[in-house]
Amino acid sequence: MKLEFETLNLKKDKLNIILQSLERYKNEQNITLKDHMKSKYLDLGEYILPLKKIYLDQKYWIYLRDVLQEHPQKFEHVTIYELLLKLIKNGIVICPISKNVFLELMKQSRLDTRIATAKVIDLFSKGITIKPFFDRCGIELLHFFRQRMGNRELYPLESLVWNKVGFILGTMYPVSEAFVSPKDELAFQKSLIDLFWACNLEGMIKILGVKDNWPIHDWKGWATNLTQGKFDHENEFKTFEEVYCSELAGTLDALKEILADVCNYIFESETGKQVSKDSENKYSCVQEFKNLIFHGFRLGRLTTELPSIRIQAGIYATMRINKQRKYKPNDFYDFGHATAALPYCDYFFTEGSLKELITSKKLAFDSLYKCNVVSNENEVIHLLKAI
Repeated sequence: MKLEFETLNLKKDKLNIILQSLERYKNEQNITLKDHMKSKYLDLGEYILPLKKIYLDQKYWIYLRDVLQEHPQKFEHVTIYELLLKLIKNGIVICPISKNVFLELMKQSRLDTRIATAKVIDLFSKGITIKPFFDRCGIELLHFFRQRMGNRELYPLESLVWNKVGFILGTMYPVSEAFVSPKDELAFQKSLIDLFWACNLEGMIKILGVKDNWPIHDWKGWATNLTQGKFDHENEFKTFEEVYCSELAGTLDALKEILADVCNYIFESETGKQVSKDSENKYSCVQEFKNLIFHGFRLGRLTTELPSIRIQAGIYATMRINKQRKYKPNDFYDFGHATAALPYCDYFFTEGSLKELITSKKLAFDSLYKCNVVSNENEVIHLLKAI
């Protein structure tokens, strides 16, 4: 994602950080922006890979915030706070967040509670995030096809999905026509990426403030439409497997652009030839890739592979097959939490209703991905003491 330089509002101290690194980067023209980011991602992945990863949904972040502000809702929350903090200080555990945690945070109407929540998130996450859904899908797809091609020098998938909170909505880099030369622009881009990499969430929230025009999605309308569509078509499918295949096909359709990019990237890296930019060539292999994935899941030949696709399709299929359950606006945040947490974290502390859904017999995602899903505070304490 490109970020227009003219839209940035940088304070003097931040500009000084950039200026200090500019000269160094001017002498590193052999390192591209892509390689600069890749180095950061690999270092981050190497750091987080051996740590126990605990994903907290918004409920638990609020519990921890209230403890930090010295008005805990329960004594158990104080115990959870203290146990988690000790594990993090000892280098055993990390609590990464996702885009959905950030978006739920931005729903808080009071700036002081937003800042306090951001402060506790910084403390327990160390600014580490899981990349957004579509970014993860691209990484998973590329890793999957590389693996199927016999590439044995792949980095572990579990080390490739992490980012820093400055890029919580996706990786951005600045562009501007104001630069005198490409050399200066590249140096500035690297310096600004370093600045975003070092950002903390509390500082970001203070800069954003409370803005009435913050782009929060209309999940209420989306929930109403999905519920109505579900009831309108409830007799079209007789089994969970049929609904799951329908949701899987829909998810793959939504990933058409990403599948095309992955396909073309593999072709270009393997052959050294550029793919023609016309639409016919760009999408020539997409249907074959979609068919391969669809039938791989349908026939049970794919199990833990492509987790973001599998989990999302499974959750929505379970919702559709349940004729009594209506969609609620917060469901979409919860489903995002589950899709991010289950394949990449060791523990997922969440609501009881979401736990019931993702650990149900139809899905059993906790067993499939070896993620311990917990909703009860006393169970959380027991697990934390055992780590």
